[in-house]
Amino acid sequence: LVTCNKDICPNAVYYDDIGFVNYAPYTGGGWGGAVNENISDEKKKLAMEFLTFFASKEESRKWVIPKVGSREYYFGYDAYRLSHMNVEDYVEQGFDRESTDAYLYSIKEGLASPNLVLEIRIPEVAKIGSILDIAAINHLNTTKGITATDQMRRDVMTDVTTNWTKIISDYDARATIEKMEKMLPQYQKLR
Repeated sequence: LVTCNKDICPNAVYYDDIGFVNYAPYTGGGWGGAVNENISDEKKKLAMEFLTFFASKEESRKWVIPKVGSREYYFGYDAYRLSHMNVEDYVEQGFDRESTDAYLYSIKEGLASPNLVLEIRIPEVAKIGSILDIAAINHLNTTKGITATDQMRRDVMTDVTTNWTKIISDYDARATIEKMEKMLPQYQKLR
């Protein structure tokens, strides 16, 4: 790790007592839906219709902005659509205005950050995480009791980048145009 300054961390926030702090809001988590390609076309269509219904503006509002004290209130879904970002909708359901303002502001501020970190959403995410874990453990074991050189650090990053690139390229090769064209109409309904 190195000390942040305006050149190294152009998006950092400066604090008088500790200097520059670089942070990256993480938008991981949330909900996703998938439909197995090995089922009949009829079942695929039904599954996509269900997912589209559940993610619709009207239906999702019931779960994201439920009436305070209702059964749904205790499930706690986070806002995931622009239509979930209206403070008045929360206040109408019994939420405190000041707390809701702070909650929605933190989401909007994070999404607007140039340092935003998105969650990896491909089936190979476990492989990607595993490569990083193994590389970090091997690097720590290799450098135990010594100071790692810049070349050692570069070698680790090169190895991780090479392995990640291969995993992503292999995955991309399987994502055909035909599959994307089938998904597009459903995606458009969610907007």
